[in-house]
Amino acid sequence: MSSPAPSDFSIHLVKELTDAQIDEAVALSVRSFGQAFVVKAITGGNKDLSGLFFRSIIAAGADSGAVYFANDKLTGGIIGVGVWFGPGHITDHPLP
Repeated sequence: MSSPAPSDFSIHLVKELTDAQIDEAVALSVRSFGQAFVVKAITGGNKDLSGLFFRSIIAAGADSGAVYFANDKLTGGIIGVGVWFGPGHITDHPLP
């Protein structure tokens, strides 16, 4: 599968995630990174936990950080996910 040309997708901040968007973003993350060493280490190699791992990251970003999607302009489907947290923050509360 080839990557879309730069003009074939858009990137935007998602202010309020729908359940369907979360499900699509989790599925994409599992397909893209489910076999990564760090994911295997965090989940103990249990593939059933990788979806929960990515769901927790996306939910935390939606709650206390920022979630960005790259969407295919033709289909509207999610082709990339970015989750960011401000320095010193992983939740709404600053780290000690």
